[in-house]
Amino acid sequence: NTYFPTYTTYTLLNFRPTARTDFRKRMASQIDRAVYQVATQLERAVDEELERLDNLNDSDIEMIRKKRIAELKKKAEEKRRWAAEGHGYLQTLADQKAFYDMVNRSQRMVACFARPAAPVTDLLRQHLEKMAASHQETRFVFIDAENSPALCEHLKIWMLPSLVLIVDKRTDHTMQGLDEVSTTGSFSTWELERVLFNHNVINTHVLEEQEKENRRGKHAYDDE
Repeated sequence: NTYFPTYTTYTLLNFRPTARTDFRKRMASQIDRAVYQVATQLERAVDEELERLDNLNDSDIEMIRKKRIAELKKKAEEKRRWAAEGHGYLQTLADQKAFYDMVNRSQRMVACFARPAAPVTDLLRQHLEKMAASHQETRFVFIDAENSPALCEHLKIWMLPSLVLIVDKRTDHTMQGLDEVSTTGSFSTWELERVLFNHNVINTHVLEEQEKENRRGKHAYDDE
């Protein structure tokens, strides 16, 4: 049997590239419209906020000032409370009892289990000391894993060093080793900060922001 393409088949074959082109144009047009709509909504929101600020009276400004002062006082009080509780530096815990005591007294805690004599431990301690000073909202502690085998077994720690991340008195995540930060063993403190931030055990990423600012400053200096 001989197959004779119909006119419809020829039409599909001949115009398929044109159809693809038309489809791409339609998609591009739809994307452009969507981007325009989002930009318009953002512009409208900015205009409304500017108008609201322009229309503030003395009473509104005083209310905003009082609210800001209250926020600053609350943050200052939190920092005093955290400092009194031992936040702000890397604490070394002696035993399992001390560990559970810290867990019960902390909303957020990062517990490092390591061998003090291991080469990587000194470097990790330096990173954690910097983290503790920059993130007083979280308690940072160090435990000698060799002196706490029962605790390591209870927490299912099978690799050293490990970081146990505790939120609201519960183990939220355990970083077995440091591969989540770097597979080479070399990393900056802000890279560790980013991982802990992603696990919600710290509130901000101030060190990463400082790193970005330093890079911007360096690039500006190089351009001069």
